[in-house]
Amino acid sequence: MTATASQLANAITLLNDGHPESAETAALAILKAEPSNGAACFVAGVAAQAQGRRSTAGERYEQAIALGHEDADVWRRLGACRAHLGDFEGAREALTFAGDRAPGDARILNNLAVINIRLGFSREAVKNCRQALKTEPNYPAALNNLGIALQYEGEMAEAEALHRRAISLKPELADAWANLGVSLRAQSRYGEAIAAFRKSVALQPGNPSLYSNLLLCLHYDPSQTAETIWQEHRIFGNRFGAGLQDGEAPKSPSVQVSRNTDFGRPLRIGYISPDLRSHSVAFFLEPVLKAHDSERVDVTCYSDVAAPDGVTARLQQASAGWRDLRGLDDAAVARVVREDGIDVLIDLAGHTAGNRLAVFGQRAAPVQVTWLGYPGTTGLAEMDYRLTDAVADPVDDHHSERLVRLPAGFHCYGPPQDAPAPARQPDRPPTFGSFNNLSKVTPDVIRHWSRLTASVSGARLLLKSRSLADPKVQEQMRELAVAGGLSPARLVLVGHVPDLAAHLALYGDVDVALDPYPYAGTTTTCEALWMGVPVVTLRGDCHAGRVGASLLTTTRLEHWITDDVAGYDRVAADLISNPERLDHWREMLRPQIAASPLCDAAGFSLSLESAYHQMWRVKQGMH
Repeated sequence: MTATASQLANAITLLNDGHPESAETAALAILKAEPSNGAACFVAGVAAQAQGRRSTAGERYEQAIALGHEDADVWRRLGACRAHLGDFEGAREALTFAGDRAPGDARILNNLAVINIRLGFSREAVKNCRQALKTEPNYPAALNNLGIALQYEGEMAEAEALHRRAISLKPELADAWANLGVSLRAQSRYGEAIAAFRKSVALQPGNPSLYSNLLLCLHYDPSQTAETIWQEHRIFGNRFGAGLQDGEAPKSPSVQVSRNTDFGRPLRIGYISPDLRSHSVAFFLEPVLKAHDSERVDVTCYSDVAAPDGVTARLQQASAGWRDLRGLDDAAVARVVREDGIDVLIDLAGHTAGNRLAVFGQRAAPVQVTWLGYPGTTGLAEMDYRLTDAVADPVDDHHSERLVRLPAGFHCYGPPQDAPAPARQPDRPPTFGSFNNLSKVTPDVIRHWSRLTASVSGARLLLKSRSLADPKVQEQMRELAVAGGLSPARLVLVGHVPDLAAHLALYGDVDVALDPYPYAGTTTTCEALWMGVPVVTLRGDCHAGRVGASLLTTTRLEHWITDDVAGYDRVAADLISNPERLDHWREMLRPQIAASPLCDAAGFSLSLESAYHQMWRVKQGMH
């Protein structure tokens, strides 16, 4: 054995014995004497990776590859480093090269599937996982990831079965329990979903994302009360923040929105979200970013988007500052926000997927606000304010935040520029419809809508949701319709339509949109109104069930707000039985919505800026 080979063997031994610092020193000594030693570069990279220095490790792997040391393992490790650093496209490239060098390697294929899911290539991820499972049929991680990919494809029943199989092989796999909960929630099986989410939390009690899954699901379940939902959010706040004591009110002073709050410089505002992309949040944020007054606010967006798209580019162009958070942990994000000198930091996700509530728990900014993406409190004492309105939240109960009620609704809608003109499809029966996420459409609601539809001669019910791509879910819907007295022949089920213009054009097949309860729609309500379709809503007893009422109030369409099922049925039946009136609304709704406060970006942004300024004045003691 040569001296170099002996030194390399010693470095590998040190690495295998759990001494990465010494192994790295030994490998670097080889490289100093022999810079072209690709194997030493590789060992130095593995040692740096073991110490958590992934950027350095990635550089070492790239150097090793350039020197000809490019087997599957170096490409696999390079892919892992790039993924941890937020370079998902680069990770995909590296893992693809790794797979080329080790065809059928289950772990490489599984890792590639994870990246493809992050980048939105769910069909490719399905192929990756199925290939991995051919090699290793009982691989829990691949079973779990195949289930996730199928969720994106709308195949919830098979996803459920895969998650259950992964759990049977590895009961301690918290992610599999969480993803089982997602599959069950998408099938409106809330009790089972909540039990699965609770199991995931029990397995990893220190993981805030798993707890967020549970909290979000509670809003869908009609058996939950506002008090039980609030108490669960308090538990989250106590576990991941400072928490509130029993009976304690939010610590932040109350704020009244006025129009005279300037104090000499633009406020530094930060919006943080994983959804700055083709997502519902963008419809309500983009018009605000474009209308913000740069003399009053200096805006930075903190984007945690794995796969930026055209919408991301538009949002970035509309924002004075932009920070890409990919690859940064919560502590690093909090440091970035502090270094940027942000005065007011606004969360746009709440407890939805990919949230950064842990950043707010570290008090990243002097004033912290939640708005838009979640139908309730965060539970964090560190979250100072929550933006809402008097219709959505008429009382202050069940919040860790102070409520700031904007005067003309808490939404500002930016209609899609390529939306087709409203037009009723000819030669079809009268049709009730809902394009809401099926998680919001409870079994009781399906039976109710079926009874309503059956009561109108010749009418049909059209449901559109990603989950309805699954034949088993379709069958569940047909059974519920029959239980409500509606023939399956009068039920139309449509899965996901990826093209936005085509999705909006489907409103031509609907005469009256039905808002679900207890969790009302938001984007779907705005879309229906923009496409000339009336929306009937049932006003609930908490925010999630009152958003429809808020939107209809903002657009001066209060006559479609109801307070009980009988009123809901009466308004819906009256609407659908009057074709001439429906034609009127099809023609007149869009201009009415465009002229309403819902689409008044300038006025809304002025109120929003004034609220931010007043929050800052209160923080500085300038009441």
